[in-house]
Amino acid sequence: MSGYAASEIMALATKAARGAGVPPEQAARYGAAAAHHLAAGRSAAVLLSALISGEALAFPRKVDACRTGPHPLLVTALMQSYLDAAPFPVRKTSMGVYLDPTAPRRTDIAARLYPAPVLIEHWQELAARTFVPETETSRIKGAGAGLSDND
Repeated sequence: MSGYAASEIMALATKAARGAGVPPEQAARYGAAAAHHLAAGRSAAVLLSALISGEALAFPRKVDACRTGPHPLLVTALMQSYLDAAPFPVRKTSMGVYLDPTAPRRTDIAARLYPAPVLIEHWQELAARTFVPETETSRIKGAGAGLSDND
């Protein structure tokens, strides 16, 4: 079993979030959090429910609130994945959680990830919603390579 590169997981999860109606910025952050989530061995079911429950929209806002100082935050497994994917070190105090923007951090994760096949299938179904239908009308309107593809 060869698994998937972390970048493949991030890209597929981002595309799935877009297919679920999540705006581009939040979708990209969902993709990064998903890769960290899987690398940490956390539940794939949580990733699927985040697209349904609205957590994929809410969690990036909650993490952003931590940039201005300590913020009380319920740190669930998925929230921890969002914090793991944050570009700044996470500091936890008695006042809450905050991101320290004075020191960027590396967010290295495992080179290969091995998600459950059902997660990949679900993400692929959601990602397919972003595709333009293959019709003559869509081609006339500019989708695809056009009538002649001479790259």
